[in-house]
Amino acid sequence: MGKYLYCETLKIKHTFSQKLIFIAPIATILLAIFIGGTYNLQSMNLYWWYAFILCGFIGILSGLSIQREQRAGKFYSVYSQPIKLTHFWVSKVAAISILVLVASLLLGLLTALTVVWEAVPNVISPARILLGSAAIAISSLWQIPLCLWLASKAGMFLPVLFNTVMGLFSTLITATSSSLWWFIPYTWASKITEPITGIKSSGDMGAITNYNASLIPIILCISAALFLVLTLVTAKWFARQEVK
Repeated sequence: MGKYLYCETLKIKHTFSQKLIFIAPIATILLAIFIGGTYNLQSMNLYWWYAFILCGFIGILSGLSIQREQRAGKFYSVYSQPIKLTHFWVSKVAAISILVLVASLLLGLLTALTVVWEAVPNVISPARILLGSAAIAISSLWQIPLCLWLASKAGMFLPVLFNTVMGLFSTLITATSSSLWWFIPYTWASKITEPITGIKSSGDMGAITNYNASLIPIILCISAALFLVLTLVTAKWFARQEVK
């Protein structure tokens, strides 16, 4: 499995996917400043990350991953090799997962460093910012196998559009008091951020003590479970495909 992941990381090296690790967090900060200025920059950074840019980021990474294989021969070289196709697929999921985690932590680090900017009030401690960034990433990893599957079926446009729209739609669900959000995984990143950082579903700040801290391990566990299930299901689907 290690060899598969190593090969997958080599494919990403010096590509636009690698550059996106830096572009996405910076774009998030610029968007937050453009929309809300610097006063709520810390909360807006994390809010726009999980509500919009992270979803599109995952969709683009997944689409580019499938696109590279299609341009290299529409998976002919993959299916013709004596390799385990499930391992090949899982390595793609793992490689993108690493990129998502790195980008999320980079955003958290940049957000934490905004305290040196006098125009930005320090409303969230650096530790909570980094923990929140990590939690957002972990609770969003399940999107990767889904987007890879969508990209395999319909190209890059569908996963980017679908994931981004669902990310924005989830903010409407989490803004209500309805328990419906439990059944919509796109809302989990927002809900897990609340008790860690105090960021409300609207992006505004609230008292951290108002939130139920038990949501943190629950959401992390169900997110990890969904990630594993989707990865295994899509890997088995990919292994059953035939070269057309």
